[in-house]
Amino acid sequence: MNVRSLIILSRRPLTATTRQRPPPTTTRLRFFPLALPFATTSSGPTLYQKITMSAQQIVDTALAPKDGKKQIVIFSKSYCPYCAKAKAQINGFTKSLSQSERDQLEVEILELDLRDDGDAIQNYLETKTKQRTVPNIFIGQKHIGGSSDLVPYTNDKIKQALFAI
Repeated sequence: MNVRSLIILSRRPLTATTRQRPPPTTTRLRFFPLALPFATTSSGPTLYQKITMSAQQIVDTALAPKDGKKQIVIFSKSYCPYCAKAKAQINGFTKSLSQSERDQLEVEILELDLRDDGDAIQNYLETKTKQRTVPNIFIGQKHIGGSSDLVPYTNDKIKQALFAI
């Protein structure tokens, strides 16, 4: 009996007093899902700011002097032929050094395409050096430029830039 009454109630025709759904609106709501992670309602940093801060910290840490060693830092991409050319030139330079000079040198290569934050690092490097392309080369904390900027540097000139007082 209860089941039957439910069935009858469900078959009841709609009247003016029965609640109906409102008709669909013609205006579409626009959401920007990519912008949501970057927005914040608190006073803390946004996700974009966190990524940028970490990229800045990574670059600044890579360029900071370590244990009194001279350094060469290359921001690179593993598939880039210009990066390969620059790395080969720096490799040839390090092989030409004496053992005591090699002990004073640290070469750091950051492959941006193999990192999750590679794009953020490249964006920060663009603001820091005004250069968007890779390789982005620093010798002794001085920005040299890219592969074509490194070509005129002979081994003696790189050595002078590194070990000059």
